[in-house]
Amino acid sequence: MRNKILVIEDSIDYQIIINVILKDEFDLFFAKNANESMSMIANETYDLILIDIVLPDISGYQICSFIKSQKHLTKTPIILVTSKDTIEDKTIGFTVGADDYITKPFHHKELYLRVKARLNQNSINTNIDQINLSNLQIDLQKQRARILSENKFLDLTRLEFKLLVFFSERLDLILTRQQILDCVWPNNLNISERTIDSHISNLRKKLGGLDFELRAISGIGYRFSICSSVGKKNTDKLKKQG
Repeated sequence: MRNKILVIEDSIDYQIIINVILKDEFDLFFAKNANESMSMIANETYDLILIDIVLPDISGYQICSFIKSQKHLTKTPIILVTSKDTIEDKTIGFTVGADDYITKPFHHKELYLRVKARLNQNSINTNIDQINLSNLQIDLQKQRARILSENKFLDLTRLEFKLLVFFSERLDLILTRQQILDCVWPNNLNISERTIDSHISNLRKKLGGLDFELRAISGIGYRFSICSSVGKKNTDKLKKQG
């Protein structure tokens, strides 16, 4: 089945360009403003959404924030595609929930590869029983993580384990503190950024010596990566048997 992509873009020229790049592999749906896109989102689900920031009615930032605030849409990946290219623009984009950011003009191949990467990242099967990352095996059923080379389990708290799973399922993505809060502490309005940072700091210490980097991204949030190129090639998902 082909993935469905919603493109919110008011420029006819860029609608044509995006259509040429993606039409052979994906089903594309176009909206030229926020009003059109809201009605489309209300009646359909999409596998990925591309949003221009500068729109005739409201900004793409506001649309992005709205989409991420909706429970049934929060996991839908969003790529902002825009001519706004300052670090301040990008910071706002990631803060409101964008998963990626592409500046215009872009190379055709770059757009295609970024779309593919986000769709692949979002296709994690909810029935996965284990996640293998380099030298670490994460058991989702028993809620424990084992260092394979040492046959030793990490001593993680419940929240540290949830954080590890959250980051492992979003490898190499820049994640805002708000995204972390929404997934790891859902419906808890009393959690401060300092609390989030403290738990992540503890997790980072317990992952010390392994092939991972849990890096703070100034003004945005965090990114979890595999340091070893060999380990990265061996990253895989083991689907639940039976």
